[in-house]
Amino acid sequence: METNLIMQMGRLEAAFEMPQKSDELIKANPALRFKAEDVLLGRLGHYYALAGQQEKAQKMYADAITRSVHQGNPRALCQCYIWQGELFLDSGDSPAALVAIEKALKITKRQKYMDYQGHALKVEADVQRLAYDFPAALRHYQEALRIAEDVGYRLLQVEALLGLAKLNQGLGDMAGAQAYGLRALHLAQESDLGLHRQWACAILDSISANSTEISI
Repeated sequence: METNLIMQMGRLEAAFEMPQKSDELIKANPALRFKAEDVLLGRLGHYYALAGQQEKAQKMYADAITRSVHQGNPRALCQCYIWQGELFLDSGDSPAALVAIEKALKITKRQKYMDYQGHALKVEADVQRLAYDFPAALRHYQEALRIAEDVGYRLLQVEALLGLAKLNQGLGDMAGAQAYGLRALHLAQESDLGLHRQWACAILDSISANSTEISI
């Protein structure tokens, strides 16, 4: 989708314009609201989340989830739960994030949505890493990475590698953290994922600084 591509290219300002564009699209085409309202509301919620408008994003996600259930669209429902989990995590509500992600995982396993399963596992690993449950986080990052490699989901590969870099850094394994960070950086460069390349560089800089402090 357009916003994901914009974000991958690092064009944040352009991504922040998407909520208004989506509102305008729905107003100009009322039929869209009824034809695929679950998808549109979920995507609009994602745009608001990217723009930092959390309250609007949560409202859109809640509406999209209701519509997805009503219309029997499990794929849209799964995506909304994952986005909702990410938003809860960003706002510091880890328990709510896990609830949303577990709902997504149940759908992915039932429907065999491997791409979404990998995405959900990566978010679950993020929650576990921040809660210092490092063994579970390691297991889920590795599983997410394996799935991403199997289905050719490069964006998820990079994000799982970045998660593993942060995890190893938290464990004090700077060599392992650097190895994962470099893999993420190279893959982001090959895939033209500009924002993720910046994240990888920031993590590598942090690892380098920590390594210097330890050596001193």
